[in-house]
Amino acid sequence: MAKASERRLLLLTLAVLSFLHGRRERIYVALAPALAAPVTLQVVRASEGCQVVALASEGLSIDELTQSLAAFDCSGQQLPETQSSSYKIIGLSHERYRLNLAWKARTLLVASYDTYEWLTKGYVSSRGQPPDLDAVVNSMKRVAKEPHPSDMPHAKLLAFLKREYGAGKLNCLVNTVGRGTEDDIISELQDLFAWFRDAFPYYRGACIACGAQGDFIGLVSPSAADEAHGRVTVVELYACNPKLNETFGADVEVESSVKLPACAGTKVTSFPRYSSVALPVLQTRRGRCGEYSVLGMELVRALGMEARWINNHAGHVWLEAKVRNRWVHIDPCEAAVDKPFIYAQEWGRVPDHVLAYQCDVFNKTDVTVSDVTLQYRPPGSPRLSTEIQHAVAAVLHSATASGIS
Repeated sequence: MAKASERRLLLLTLAVLSFLHGRRERIYVALAPALAAPVTLQVVRASEGCQVVALASEGLSIDELTQSLAAFDCSGQQLPETQSSSYKIIGLSHERYRLNLAWKARTLLVASYDTYEWLTKGYVSSRGQPPDLDAVVNSMKRVAKEPHPSDMPHAKLLAFLKREYGAGKLNCLVNTVGRGTEDDIISELQDLFAWFRDAFPYYRGACIACGAQGDFIGLVSPSAADEAHGRVTVVELYACNPKLNETFGADVEVESSVKLPACAGTKVTSFPRYSSVALPVLQTRRGRCGEYSVLGMELVRALGMEARWINNHAGHVWLEAKVRNRWVHIDPCEAAVDKPFIYAQEWGRVPDHVLAYQCDVFNKTDVTVSDVTLQYRPPGSPRLSTEIQHAVAAVLHSATASGIS
């Protein structure tokens, strides 16, 4: 009773202060679910129903959110900024439900991945902490998903390699995988993924119209067309930045003699985040570690080797290939093969929790999760705390017990 009275008093106080300041902000207070701490949201809504939401802790201004909302333009009609309103809200349940409906209707722009995590999970994970049960189970689901109609079968992936990588190089690679030594196979894989990094550059938001760098404006839910091309959960949006249009074709493959015109900042580029081997990834050559780790894993499998997906649960993923009974690290974004200490020695990040996800060859829903952290910590690294080890072990036990149904 006392806590309820305190909340009513807080609500009344906030409402009076808002009224006295004459602001157009509406403030609500609600109980947070048991798993989530209350958060403050900043929302900007256009009169036609489009809206953008951000965690207030991210420090985005009303002007920045309003500009993003104008670029989002979910209605097909750009409206002047005076036709938008902004407010802050504290709470989770009812507002999160309302925003999720807007997300499904594709009228909501989510300003960041942290905000997206709050929208989907009801809380934001603490940085640097071991993965929670949701994170591990979601990774298991990502590996275990049944084939998508748009997935590239191994025969077509080999045909793609034959055409793009070269028939002679592919034949040498296949023969080496079949009869070569471990060192020979690793050498061939190094050549393959050196080509891969050049052929599939790391996408940083380049405008598809002029090639200039774009500004990230937020996330939207995938369209039916996006989902028809592969498994995709979110779509990143980038607004072309006219100030950067002096550099043409920065991330876009065009003829060297062709100079694309500046689009004056009017173009918004969508970047669907595929979690399957989708044809658009091969066609557009746009991806990051998420797309390229999955594509690299399937390329390795197409060559006749076992592969598993690796997640450090700190923002990066890669793969491992089984070479003569030894799991070998492969990072397509870095063109790194058998260099497990690259993250500690070159990135300056000694990993605390690295998990390997492998689905059964015959039963795609049967996923094995292994803690391979120590394989990525070079000799002389600080001792891994027992708290982290116990936390990871507990999560793996719970994930295995709960399954991925």
